[in-house]
Amino acid sequence: MLTDLPTRALYFTILIALIQQRYPCSVTSWWRTRLHNATLDGHPESFHLEGLAADLLTDNPEHRAPLKRFAEDLGLQALDEADHVHVELDYRNP
Repeated sequence: MLTDLPTRALYFTILIALIQQRYPCSVTSWWRTRLHNATLDGHPESFHLEGLAADLLTDNPEHRAPLKRFAEDLGLQALDEADHVHVELDYRNP
C-alpha cells in the first residue's frame, strides 16, 4: 500500500490534517534537510528527513496526551517530548 515515498508522504500529510482538525496545533518541524537535522541533534535516520515525522505544538497543553493517543489510533508512533508531541509514520517496523 505505502510502497513509495510520495505515497507515504501524502498519507502522512492527511493524518496530520486529521490530527489538526481534532486538536488545534502548530507544526514546528516537519521535513528537514540533513544539515538542519544535524544542527538540531536529530537522529541521522530521522523520519523528518523523509517528511514522515512532525513536531506538533498544541494550542492547549492539556491536549497533548489525547493528541498522542489519537495519533497512535491512526497508526502513528507518538512521543510526548515535554513541549511538543513528535509523531512519525514508521514504515520500517510494521
